[in-house]
Amino acid sequence: MQIKIFAIPASDDGRLQDDLNNFLANHKILEVEQKFFDNEKGGYWSFCIRYITDSTKKYLPAQQSFSGKTKPNYKDILSEQEYKSFLLLKEVRIEISKEDGVLPYNIFTDAELVEIIRLPEKNENSISKINGIGEKRAVKYWKRVVDKSMEIENRKTETEKNTDEKKETEK
Repeated sequence: MQIKIFAIPASDDGRLQDDLNNFLANHKILEVEQKFFDNEKGGYWSFCIRYITDSTKKYLPAQQSFSGKTKPNYKDILSEQEYKSFLLLKEVRIEISKEDGVLPYNIFTDAELVEIIRLPEKNENSISKINGIGEKRAVKYWKRVVDKSMEIENRKTETEKNTDEKKETEK
């Protein structure tokens, strides 16, 4: 994940806004934070943009969250297989958060889940190197994430098998 900062004076003639809009249209955006500042030289907007560097896909429309931050639509950004993995990890994260009595994003954020999915080698060491996770959270959660993922996949497989058996007996 990369970060880009834009500072646009309130008196901008539109050129800097065009630069910002062009950047947003040509990158896969994970999050946008914006804040207005006022100083002796006048007011300006500051935009902190977190984005993924894979330039093969265009940025797709994002959703506004309750906090006012822009959230990406991961279904549009991720491949079909990546999105299935993302949904599974979100389900795992929710189960662990209920067990531990913490908010799901305290385990891993959506952006961190995407980074995990895209790692070529998924293990505690590689997970700990993702910006924002660190060794402590990797040690605390990674084994549980793997175990819960297998548990959920097994439950889904059993449900599918039972559904198929029901269909066979109904014929």
